[in-house]
Amino acid sequence: MWAAEFVDPDALAAADTGFPEDGTSSPGAARRYCGALGKRGTCQVGVSVHAVTDWASAAPDWRLFLPESWDDTKTDDESTAAEIVRKRTRCAIPDRVRHREKRRTAASGAWRWT
Repeated sequence: MWAAEFVDPDALAAADTGFPEDGTSSPGAARRYCGALGKRGTCQVGVSVHAVTDWASAAPDWRLFLPESWDDTKTDDESTAAEIVRKRTRCAIPDRVRHREKRRTAASGAWRWT
């Protein structure tokens, strides 16, 4: 991967970034604290892993964080589960993609270049 070759990282750093949204139709959009807004609001969250040195940083991979509210297996309420399935289908989210904690999302990325 060119980023790793260019940066030759001393360390990896994981981060999450909120992207404000106007509604809840975008994949993973939910109400939560959003740093870009400086308050609670509806946003998507991207999880990134950065290759870092004392002079450079590159984010070779980003992943969309999928909150529990987008995972129909995380609710016991049938009507809520059905609504989540409708949203996931509309957004073409594969059944194998489920909620994972941000740290697990970062750890699972294709950023592994070693």
